[in-house]
Amino acid sequence: FGFLQVLVIFLSLAVSIALPFYFGNEVDKITEVATNREQSITVMKSRLGDVSREISYLQTVVGVRAEK
Repeated sequence: FGFLQVLVIFLSLAVSIALPFYFGNEVDKITEVATNREQSITVMKSRLGDVSREISYLQTVVGVRAEK
């Protein structure tokens, strides 16, 4: 009976030591994915800004040519 108690205590200690490492790594992975997505969204926003500026420039050029 004493062996069983020691085994349970050992296993609970092992789990209490191992779980924070596992979940810590998972949180790091999730944070990294979120950071990458945030950066790609920022890049897409700047590209959209560039495209909208080009479109407005082209609209201006076409409008000027249409007036001539």
